[in-house]
Amino acid sequence: MKKINPDQIKDWLLDKKVYVVAVVLAAGAFFYWQQKPQPADNSALLSQTKLQSSSQSAASRQTGASSASSAAGKVNLNTATAADLQKLNGIGERKAEQIIAYREQKGGFKSIDELKEVSGIGDKTFDALKDQITV
Repeated sequence: MKKINPDQIKDWLLDKKVYVVAVVLAAGAFFYWQQKPQPADNSALLSQTKLQSSSQSAASRQTGASSASSAAGKVNLNTATAADLQKLNGIGERKAEQIIAYREQKGGFKSIDELKEVSGIGDKTFDALKDQITV
């Protein structure tokens, strides 16, 4: 077998301009590989989206609870939950459900006086509650 001189290979590559072509191809392949879009990992994105939505819903629940009890500690009849309403003096589970049912049926309370239209809440109960409620 004939021994090849490295200088001869170099001369041959330069003569044929193969070296230049090889460098250009290698550079093109490198840039293509760098710019090639990577497939998205949807599972990581999905879990991040779920985490954000759960934290937003938790924040909205907290905001809803605070808005139901806003205005100097008053309970908002239009946003209060049954638990919020039961914190009022004289309002138990049944009356809280009746207040919510009335609110849903009528589309909300327009004034606190409208609470007297709920079955079981008369003038005496309303007078005890009027300083604790708002709309």
